[in-house]
Amino acid sequence: MAKQVRIFLTCDLHRENEQVDGMATVAFGYEGKLYELDVCRDHHTEFTEALSPWATAARPYGNFPAPPEEDGRSPRRGGGRRSGAGTSAARTASKEQLAAIRDWARSQNMEVSERGRIPASVLEAFEKANPN
Repeated sequence: MAKQVRIFLTCDLHRENEQVDGMATVAFGYEGKLYELDVCRDHHTEFTEALSPWATAARPYGNFPAPPEEDGRSPRRGGGRRSGAGTSAARTASKEQLAAIRDWARSQNMEVSERGRIPASVLEAFEKANPN
């Protein structure tokens, strides 16, 4: 059995009885508070253009906390995933797929533990050998 979770965004700026598809979640800070807003394409453009002069003149100040995972769990401590961290196999693999990657690695005489993170070198070799 497989479980699929789908998230549909609707623009927060349209009236409640007017369902307009959202295209992005915009996170921003104002007067010491953090906010998120789901916006459609038109409102995203409007927000970006309106904020641009202030963002260009402002100094960067820290980073936003990582957003929740797609399944609603809190992000990992330490700021969440680093940009580009891991490989596509590691990010999308189920327990069964990870077990198969471990089995494959052992068949290739690669060292891999029973539990925990699979080394990036093993994941990269697996992806190279199994491009689909």
